[in-house]
Amino acid sequence: MVECTGRDILTVICCIIVPPLGIYLKSEKFDADFWIALILWLFLFTWPIAVIFAIGYFFEMWSCAGNIKVNG
Repeated sequence: MVECTGRDILTVICCIIVPPLGIYLKSEKFDADFWIALILWLFLFTWPIAVIFAIGYFFEMWSCAGNIKVNG
C-alpha cells in the first residue's frame, strides 16, 4: 500500500496548476528542473509541457539536475 501525505497531494496539485512551485516543493531547492519548468510555464503555449514535466519529476520519472555536475 502506498502512503500519501497531505504534502504529497498539495505538491501534485501545484504540479498541475503552478509547475515550478510543485517542483520546488518536491526538491526544496532551485535546481535545473525548477528553472526548466519555470521557463516552460512562462510561455503560455508550452504550459502543458511544463505540467507533464512537473508530474514526471514528482513521480521520479526523470530529473535534469541529477545529470549536471557543478564544481564546488
